Amino acid sequence: MKNKQTIIFKMLFIATAVILMGLSACKTSTTPQPADCDLGYHQCEYDESICCVDTTSHNFTWTIDIIGVFSAVLTDVSIISENDIWVIGDIYTNDTGYLKNENVAHWDGSEWTISSIEFLRSNGEHYSSVGECVKAFSTNDVWFVSSYGALTHFDGSDYQYYGFGSDQRFKNEIWGNSSDYFVLAGDSTIVHYNGNEFIQYAPITNSSIYDLYGLDQNNIWAVSYNDALLSSYDNLVIHFDGQNWNELYRLNTEVLYPDSISGIVEAIWASGDTVYIPSSAGIWKKSINGNGVLMRPQEMIDEGINYFTGTLIRGNNANDYFYGYWNGQIFHYNGIDWYYIPELAELQFTDPIRLFKMAQKDNVVVFVGEQFSSGLGIIIKGVRY
Repeated sequence: MKNKQTIIFKMLFIATAVILMGLSACKTSTTPQPADCDLGYHQCEYDESICCVDTTSHNFTWTIDIIGVFSAVLTDVSIISENDIWVIGDIYTNDTGYLKNENVAHWDGSEWTISSIEFLRSNGEHYSSVGECVKAFSTNDVWFVSSYGALTHFDGSDYQYYGFGSDQRFKNEIWGNSSDYFVLAGDSTIVHYNGNEFIQYAPITNSSIYDLYGLDQNNIWAVSYNDALLSSYDNLVIHFDGQNWNELYRLNTEVLYPDSISGIVEAIWASGDTVYIPSSAGIWKKSINGNGVLMRPQEMIDEGINYFTGTLIRGNNANDYFYGYWNGQIFHYNGIDWYYIPELAELQFTDPIRLFKMAQKDNVVVFVGEQFSSGLGIIIKGVRY
């Protein structure tokens, strides 16, 4: 009898141990595992199984340079590094005692050097024209675009010239990752360059392309708008899928929706798998293959922003980009909150400006345009510290 009781006790002990081991195993299997976060994200402090966006600093040192004499306006900027920056536009100088019309300025880390880039005429002659766009892929790989849509490429020592017909004015915006592939936007047409030839696409809008940005050759967006036309549906957002340009949004500029892109759109930017489209109703943030969400940051509302049709939006990534307006109302997003930049905002009251373009690369951001009081070009440069 004693042996039988001993056997039963051992069996109960083993069964209990198995149950406890099972419970322990179940508990272990339900413990959240640390998240494997993509670049630009980190494991959240409150829950390591979730990825949180990295944050960046709002702290920039700002400097303002006035370019030209008599008259000047700057229309685009491209950053290679903090000490290698190009701006383009229409610049008058008088270094020789006579007014001279030039079109580019280069920053070498200590000063701006103004010079003139020539472009190709339809008759084969070279001429110095007002500059419109610039794209610098490296120190020895810079593209300049004239106000008539002609292109000049600089390889560090020599220049190569490209021209188009008078009806092909690809001058409004240029986007690309290298000279092997970039895209030019014009009055109503877009042309792609594949490193060997320019490929023109049929117009899908009768309006000027205001802005253009892409992630790769299969995801490029553009915005067209013509406020001179009476049609309230003349604001388009179009998308290139690697084969064709297609209409993504056709906006009624007279109607605002509380939860969707609506009103007027003049700028566009993309990062990661998301495209950002400032519209009158708010900043439309949409993933490539998913739904969108309308952002109306409280920090902007607190500064009196009621319509979110920003004309400037560029940055490094989703936790480090700038958004703003031509008059100097500029905000920086660091992954958590929006910071209103007082140094730039004050200019609209002390010395009004008009900003046309901006660029950001790493810890450097540059805005270009014109200063109303002097009629000269303005360069606003911020360096993060």
